[in-house]
Formats: sequence, structure tokens, C-alpha cells
Amino acid sequence: AVVSIATIVAKAWVGRGSPLQGGAVSGHAALAFAAATMLAFFYQKPLPALLGYAIAFLVAQSRVEARIHSIFEVFWGAALGTIVAMAIYVIVRPHVLL
Repeated sequence: AVVSIATIVAKAWVGRGSPLQGGAVSGHAALAFAAATMLAFFYQKPLPALLGYAIAFLVAQSRVEARIHSIFEVFWGAALGTIVAMAIYVIVRPHVLL
């Protein structure tokens, strides 16, 4: 939910596209990379992390291939999702990274 809200805010801030379709930040890429980041943090093993990021990459690639987003928009969505997921994980489990 936090990643979805952050994506809508980012789209509104940039002012391109509508908040729920297309636009400057790919919401699908943001959600996919947030899920992959959470998998990587929770399991802390390479296989789940690699599988999660592989699927997230396929989601991002499908958005570019369908011409819904550019590579730049997908990159910013992936970065947004990863950063928000990391922030949430640090807030929920602060002792992990200290």
C-alpha cells in the first residue's frame, strides 16, 4: 500500500500521465521490485532474492515491451519500489541493519 501511494504521489509530482495509468513512474515495476526487495530481506538467501528480482525484471520489461512506459520510467519505478521497501524494512526491523 505504501509503495502504491508513493507511486501515485510521484506521478502527481512529475505531472505526466494519470495517477493510475501510464505516467512518469511505473507502478507495476515499483510494486514488483518492492516485493523482490522484501523477499531478499526476509529470506536473506540468494535463491529467493534472485528469483524475486528476475520476476520483477520481467514485469518491468513487459511494461516497456507493451509501450506503456519507457525504460526511464520503469527504472524510476524500480528505484522507488526498492527504496520504499528498504525504508519500511528498516522501520519495522531497525536492529537488522545496525
